[in-house]
Amino acid sequence: MKIKEVLDELSMPGNTVVKIAKYKAKIGEKRLKEALHNAGYEYRNKNPKGWFYAGEGEQPLYQSVFEFINVQTSLPDVNQNSPRKPQGISLDVNSVRNEGEYNIHTGFTPEEVAILTEPDKGICP
Repeated sequence: MKIKEVLDELSMPGNTVVKIAKYKAKIGEKRLKEALHNAGYEYRNKNPKGWFYAGEGEQPLYQSVFEFINVQTSLPDVNQNSPRKPQGISLDVNSVRNEGEYNIHTGFTPEEVAILTEPDKGICP
């Protein structure tokens, strides 16, 4: 959404930053206000009320509001050396392998298959 579109929407009676942020820009109110401030706009509560350009140079009317949002992630740092999965293990069907703390079950033994498929002993009909 371009800054001009936001300002046009804000100039319509009944539209607020909250409504525009939620329904048009699909971002939070604080993020939209932050984007307008970062683009050089400020809100004046005196007559005439509204958002006015107070920055230097030309107004960034045709730039996206998303260009002016400071993106901060709150994700924790990931240790790139942490084990994700065992590496270097060749998987053999019908075997269970132990590698450190990992147990990998890759199939059933012939005895297990026979037990599971026998109608009176197993779980399969």
